[in-house]
Amino acid sequence: LVAGGTIYVRRGGSVLRETEKTSGKTLRKLAKGAAVTVIAVDGGWTQVKADGITGWMRTSVLGPDPGK
Repeated sequence: LVAGGTIYVRRGGSVLRETEKTSGKTLRKLAKGAAVTVIAVDGGWTQVKADGITGWMRTSVLGPDPGK
């Protein structure tokens, strides 16, 4: 995962959160295959920008291919 790079959501209904915690406020849910831009990576969480909204997603739900 590289800052500024585009990656894709691998699991439908994945949550974009305000903070890097599972208890963080939900900003929106993203569909499988949605493209997001990487901002930063911190352990098991990746900060991304999607549709103009910046938040955190679990790194495990992100990948390089939109269909996988």
